[in-house]
Amino acid sequence: MIFLLEEKMCRAEVFCTEQQHSMAEAGGEKFPLVFAFVGEYTQKLHDSLKEAVMPQIEAGKVRPFVLALYGPIEWDADYSPWYATALQGREFAGNAPQYLDFIQYRLLPYLKESFPLSGEVYTLGYSLGGLAALYYYFELGFAGCISCSSSLWYPGFQDYCREQIEKKLQEKEMRIKDSVYFSLGGKEKNTTDPSMCHIEEDTRWTYEAFQKVAQTTFVHEPGGHMCKVERRLAHGLIWLLSDKKQLPGKRSLRLH
Repeated sequence: MIFLLEEKMCRAEVFCTEQQHSMAEAGGEKFPLVFAFVGEYTQKLHDSLKEAVMPQIEAGKVRPFVLALYGPIEWDADYSPWYATALQGREFAGNAPQYLDFIQYRLLPYLKESFPLSGEVYTLGYSLGGLAALYYYFELGFAGCISCSSSLWYPGFQDYCREQIEKKLQEKEMRIKDSVYFSLGGKEKNTTDPSMCHIEEDTRWTYEAFQKVAQTTFVHEPGGHMCKVERRLAHGLIWLLSDKKQLPGKRSLRLH
């Protein structure tokens, strides 16, 4: 489904079987919602996700879900959480906060009226979109995040994560329920870009920090930054919407 909200082109796709669709129409099935921050939702991305995820849904291993996104976007401007510059002159406008109200008060209510949603909301993103996915997960209090090959080198983001995780630790009656997935290509650390060459350490630090407040995993994928992007996103969706008790790499912690 494609629709227009506040001059933003939005799209929502349901990943489910015909039987699940019929049950949802009858009021017997509700779907989690995943907001995607992946730039343009191309036919290649849609087909690749469907090919990877639908067999798992049909087999009952992955829950059906609604995938939603909006655009068009400018990566460096709209997916950056605050203004910053990189060493090679790259400039980030820091426009991500401008979309908080749109997501929370316009897009989410519209989707609730249009689809049988369960109330669980997650974010999904790649590269700088993966950074934005983490930012919106924190700021809007969503249930979890898929952060693939994310720009965790972004200036100030570790401090931001540290502050947000500390807030979660201080919440009264907090319980471990969020699910956060990290992945990174094994060759991404080999970049010569001085801003990004510590991406392995940055991703591992973020993953370890999240173990205090969420069930999480960190997956190494083969290849560099732009290698099989669609497959990496699909792996994150499968982990997030599966019974993670059966998956290797899952961490489940209880706080006392």
